[in-house]
Amino acid sequence: MTTTNEFFNACEAHDWFADFSDDFGKQAKARTEFRRLRGLADDFGGVPAFQAILAAFVLWRDESIANGAATTPPQRANWVPAIPSVETVLHPDQSTIFEQGA
Repeated sequence: MTTTNEFFNACEAHDWFADFSDDFGKQAKARTEFRRLRGLADDFGGVPAFQAILAAFVLWRDESIANGAATTPPQRANWVPAIPSVETVLHPDQSTIFEQGA
């Protein structure tokens, strides 16, 4: 099951600057992980909260590269409580999206 909070955690933990590593294994791992994140965001016609979070992290990475230094990354408070009482959840078999909460 993947919640908005878990998806944010995965984006936060992702190595957004692995392309600058001399370690090709690290680069390959980061590309594979990014494809997984993008797949979660795009599954089933798209999970809007996941797509917005992923877009924010990609923008942060691009701005950091353009500025030559890492800027402040996306903040959890801006994304995770997007729908305060409802959490977007992917069923473990990822064949169903359902809303959970009050």
